[in-house]
Amino acid sequence: MTTWLITGCSTGLGRHLAQAVLEAGFNAVVGFHETLRNELGADGIRVTVIEPGAVWTEFGRNVPEQALRPVKQVAP
Repeated sequence: MTTWLITGCSTGLGRHLAQAVLEAGFNAVVGFHETLRNELGADGIRVTVIEPGAVWTEFGRNVPEQALRPVKQVAP
């Protein structure tokens, strides 16, 4: 029997730039995958949504300090 795994990833990076658009996209990814999980689970298809938390890396070193404040509150 073949096992199918559908995986999606959402992220919070950059939410301060265009929050409404990014929030809509985030919810679309999560909602779509949760619906797939409900509809396809009985057929043996597993669906996973990866929702990473805030992680401090050098990736944002050129981002203005003001934009990083919300991230630092979650991942000091």
